[in-house]
Amino acid sequence: MEIQNATIKSTFLGLGRGIMTFFLHLEWERSGQGFGGYALDRTDSATGSKVAINYSMPLIREVLSVVGADSWEAVAGKLVRVEFDSNRVIRIGNIMENRWLSLEEFTAPYIAQDKQ
Repeated sequence: MEIQNATIKSTFLGLGRGIMTFFLHLEWERSGQGFGGYALDRTDSATGSKVAINYSMPLIREVLSVVGADSWEAVAGKLVRVEFDSNRVIRIGNIMENRWLSLEEFTAPYIAQDKQ
């Protein structure tokens, strides 16, 4: 694992192949990568309509909090820390505070709650 300072060059919040999702496009010295891609909605089996997944808004709120932004529009251009292995960004962190966001760890309790 390695940690680098990175800049959020751009963001995406919207429909990707019909699924509500988000991405942060990160760049750091000699490299860059996307962070995100988790589905924020699903199709309700009873109605056939799209509904929010239980972690969707808390996750977006946590991204804003860790990045230090008050709105999605303010995320682009922010500096963050990224922890990555050779293949992917594992988590992002606040540039000044020891606050980190791992998508896998953040969503796990919500997913477990849904299975009960």
